[in-house]
Amino acid sequence: MRLVVGPTNSGKSTWIERNHQDAVFAYELQRGHIPASDAVLHYNLLLLAPKRFRSGAPLITWNLLEDEVLKGCLARGEIDKATVIVAPIDDLLDRATARTEIEETRPGTPAYPADMWHSILEQVDLFSLYQQLVDVLEAHNIAYDVLFNANGTDEMPQTDRCFVHAALRGRHVPLPPQEDIDAVLGFPGVEYQEVLLPRQMTTSHQRFSHTNGSRRQTFDQIADTPLRDRSVLDIGCAMGDMLFWYERFGATQLTGIDLRQSRLDAAKRIGELLHSDARFICGDFLKSDEIGPHDDVLVLNVLHHIADFSSFLAKAVELTRERLIIEFPTLQDKKFRRLGDIPEGLDHLPLIGVSSRKVDQTFVFTRAALQRLIDDLGNFEMETRQSPFANREIAVFTRR
Repeated sequence: MRLVVGPTNSGKSTWIERNHQDAVFAYELQRGHIPASDAVLHYNLLLLAPKRFRSGAPLITWNLLEDEVLKGCLARGEIDKATVIVAPIDDLLDRATARTEIEETRPGTPAYPADMWHSILEQVDLFSLYQQLVDVLEAHNIAYDVLFNANGTDEMPQTDRCFVHAALRGRHVPLPPQEDIDAVLGFPGVEYQEVLLPRQMTTSHQRFSHTNGSRRQTFDQIADTPLRDRSVLDIGCAMGDMLFWYERFGATQLTGIDLRQSRLDAAKRIGELLHSDARFICGDFLKSDEIGPHDDVLVLNVLHHIADFSSFLAKAVELTRERLIIEFPTLQDKKFRRLGDIPEGLDHLPLIGVSSRKVDQTFVFTRAALQRLIDDLGNFEMETRQSPFANREIAVFTRR
């Protein structure tokens, strides 16, 4: 069974009509209806939103698999392919205002609750819900295509999960040909990180296993707040992977700085393929005067390389509007422990260790040490999270 999915008014029924398909709706499956073998599942990405709206539950985002219909279809392997339809948010709002019936292809259905859906569409974070949707499809090995459906056109051209954020803002980015992706994969310097590209392809990081592949795991640890229209500064951005993830989740002002020109050249080349708005600066963060304040400032696996980490943190705090996020090695770091036995239970003490300059890593920190350093610079609340890197942690400092 094919899943045809998008929010209300995205164009699911239109696609089904054009392709002469029989449709079954989620509510019919809830009532025990058995679809024909060639039917498609007409599924509203915001199916759970009305119930949440009426109960006063948060509307920004939620777990799509809270819906037992979708969860059951996936568990039973009934969905083997999917068509994901993306319409600009402004167009969705216009269509909701103009619509009169719940299902316009079935005359006589109840009146469309335009006010309710207008309110839902204004509150919901479609950027994160779409990314969650394609994550679910890929986790279940379901082939899918992504289509763009804007007002004023009869076409639904193909796009890609990497460009959903642009589609939601009203810009169609076509799916690039394979040769364009291959050209990026062959570009010098793209082997440092595993960066997601269109057509579910990624750059390779085989020469640098310590970079742990994609930064998605770290991103997921810090993307617990809506990122739509937020700004982010990534200090030591390398190939820009974190900035590209922020952009997919709706962030708009994206700045990366790194010392290595080769990695920034790769970041810019990938950014061109992704039609990204990210800006990249080559230079020393402490000496740069090109950077202004950002909502989120990222210092990921960088601080332990900085000799003057106090001045570095002072400038990072100065540029932080809301969150300063630091990924750092702890006293359990393998390189640090080579120097001798390190007692357990010291994390409550403000300790900074020195490992070895010979291995391109100098400092390790306890949580208490970072807390003390930041407390001297501003009024922040600190929370730590698990890093995907062994013996490292993520400290999230949020301005009070």
